Amino acid sequence: MDSWLFLSPEPIDWGSLDDLPIFALVAHVSPINSHDQRGKMHVAWEDAWKLLRIVAETDSWPRLARRGPLDVIRRLNGLYDRGRGADA
Repeated sequence: MDSWLFLSPEPIDWGSLDDLPIFALVAHVSPINSHDQRGKMHVAWEDAWKLLRIVAETDSWPRLARRGPLDVIRRLNGLYDRGRGADA
């Protein structure tokens, strides 16, 4: 399984359910019809939701999208590690 995060400094017209602008898209890619991957996918979805929530509470997606890729990775890893510590 692979996870992708797409960031856009400008809003993406994606037709969000809450009509808010979208600056981040998360995609999880896994083999089709792979029953043994379902547990891993569930963990990936849960981790992604936690990270999205943490960023929404502590940062700004548009501001984050304007940073360089390495800066974004460092910031997200730090936020995720802190969020994981709070859940442990």
